[in-house]
Amino acid sequence: DCIYRSPGYPEYHGPEGFRDRVQSVRSAFPDIHIIIQDIIAEGDIVMERYTLTGTHR
Repeated sequence: DCIYRSPGYPEYHGPEGFRDRVQSVRSAFPDIHIIIQDIIAEGDIVMERYTLTGTHR
């Protein structure tokens, strides 16, 4: 199970919520490219910092 949080967007819960978020980003940025900068894990909390580039349609 997961909770996905990103500034400016609603929280997405569980695998279905995460899948919905990924689909919405892919439809907005069809040529998306993501570079993961950092992944930090403490207990059951994981955070990642990434750079996302793409052309918004």
